[in-house]
Amino acid sequence: MGNLMKSLRLLSNRGKINERANYRVFCFPHAGGGASFYKKWEEAFDVGVDLIGVQYPGHFDRIKESPATNIEELTDPICEEIEAYTDIPVVLFGHSLGALVAYTISQKLSNPPLLLGVSGRNSPQYTFNTSIHKMDVNDLILDLYKQGGTSFDILENFEAMQLFIPAIRADYQIAETYVLPSDAKLLDCPISIFWGEDDKDIHIPAVNDWRFVTKRYIKRHIFSGGHFYLESQFKKVVNTLQQDIEKVLDMQNKEYILRNVNRTK
Repeated sequence: MGNLMKSLRLLSNRGKINERANYRVFCFPHAGGGASFYKKWEEAFDVGVDLIGVQYPGHFDRIKESPATNIEELTDPICEEIEAYTDIPVVLFGHSLGALVAYTISQKLSNPPLLLGVSGRNSPQYTFNTSIHKMDVNDLILDLYKQGGTSFDILENFEAMQLFIPAIRADYQIAETYVLPSDAKLLDCPISIFWGEDDKDIHIPAVNDWRFVTKRYIKRHIFSGGHFYLESQFKKVVNTLQQDIEKVLDMQNKEYILRNVNRTK
């Protein structure tokens, strides 16, 4: 997969598609993050799962490419790539900016995902009132330091940051300029919502309003920690996510059985 697709990075099964996988989980990183942010999730997931990280243009091994600066420019090519791997059920999970990306792609896919997992992000009806993407380099780096999630060794490496800043700035621009389209369709999948209890960017009423973007139900999961609670709580997050996925699969199996029973009557 890694050789065929620009955006997708297979993080499990030694970089090979698992022909026996029950479903695939596509993971979308935060602003400035990369697919490898989810690499350690491999040890927490069951064997029968393909874990796939998404690498945005302009980030890490795609650093020579121009980063996307709006949600459509970012999601259209990624969605096209994911479509090629929907022969089995897919789950989309995104943290922070990644939650917005996963939500947008959920709307674009030919068939809805089995489940959408969103982390560290208020419902997409809510816009940002910040302009971090317009800050000078020093202030932008300071904000990254306050947020966490970026190695201090990288933040204090001026040469490295000069390479990363354009992509980080573009990511913030996407997040801060996003407006939910007036014609956005309701998703036809459940949404599992995750956040850290000390995350200052999260507002409970705004989190609850994810229920207004889907026809199905939402589930809320709170963990100890701040915006990047995922780093220390990843095993609990993966376990919770898998439980939610298995519940959806179980419900689908029961619905399938009921439909067949009714046909034979």
